[in-house]
Amino acid sequence: MIGVSRQTLVAIENNKRNMSWNTFLTCFWYFQKIQKQSCF
Repeated sequence: MIGVSRQTLVAIENNKRNMSWNTFLTCFWYFQKIQKQSCF
């Protein structure tokens, strides 16, 4: 969905790979968009 493979996400979560700035900004934008659409 954000252009990152599952293997890359797992490596980032396990601290085996650093998250790039572009990936960080994409995740930030994505979760901000979801938060604005939620009904809570």
